[in-house]
Amino acid sequence: MPGYDVDVGVGMKFKPDLAKGFDRRAAGGIDRDTAIEALRLLDRKLSEANRKLTVILIGGGVMMLEHGTRLGTRDLDVIPQPPSRASMDLLEQYRDAVTREMEARGVNLPVNWINAQAAPIFQEQRKYFPPSDLRRTDNLTFRNLDIIVAAPEALLAMKVQALRDSNDWNDVQALCRILAIRSWEEFLNVVEPRLEDMGIIGNDDILKLKGMFGAR
Repeated sequence: MPGYDVDVGVGMKFKPDLAKGFDRRAAGGIDRDTAIEALRLLDRKLSEANRKLTVILIGGGVMMLEHGTRLGTRDLDVIPQPPSRASMDLLEQYRDAVTREMEARGVNLPVNWINAQAAPIFQEQRKYFPPSDLRRTDNLTFRNLDIIVAAPEALLAMKVQALRDSNDWNDVQALCRILAIRSWEEFLNVVEPRLEDMGIIGNDDILKLKGMFGAR
């Protein structure tokens, strides 16, 4: 399936790999339309129970739902607010209820389609993020489910620290386009203040990152 151009708002175009997006779905991930349907159902169940849940959305879920540079992701990484055991339990309780109802509709969601497994890592990184790195968005507005998204600057720092696979590298390139980063110096101006130490990035990865901008 051919790619299509996505305008990322800075006069540049990013061409996502549509086949890769669907590969993630086939491998047990979740696509955009299914994620939106599941989040709406989660909000409805919270509303019916007169419960409220606030989460910070990070990772591939933001790339897919907010920026449109992915068609699929393995799961939706969120951090319930406050990051307490009660908030975690509330998320898991209603997530499982959504999973069961979607299954009854003939839609099989991953068991942990929305989860807080990345919360400990995020909480450690968050202390380096300015308040403006967490914001609400008109693209994800619900009644009892309050979603805060990580800004592109924070996402870039997190992706650079992870760099686990080709998906992370694709996200790094997309975020650089979104932020109109065109040089290694501009890249460092965004990433360095948001990391405890640039030394946590491996030398090989540093060379690859520099290579994106033709730097040595």
